[in-house]
Amino acid sequence: WLTGKKHKHATIPIIIEKYETESNYDFVVFKDGKGALIERLSGAAVNYETDYAETESVTVEFSSDSSETRFGTLIKNVKVIY
Repeated sequence: WLTGKKHKHATIPIIIEKYETESNYDFVVFKDGKGALIERLSGAAVNYETDYAETESVTVEFSSDSSETRFGTLIKNVKVIY
């Protein structure tokens, strides 16, 4: 998943309404436009905001070992700060 339009010289945090994954087995990973890690989440939280990244785009990846079923991830908003 990408933020869509590229934003030159932007700071981009992702607002997550809720995430719930199997701790230490399922992950939601956020990477900047160059593929560098911004943040890696596992477990559960509500109203969470990722670290700020100075980048043109953000990629979100989900990985699971498929052994348990949990809620997953609900992204509420993507802020773009110029």
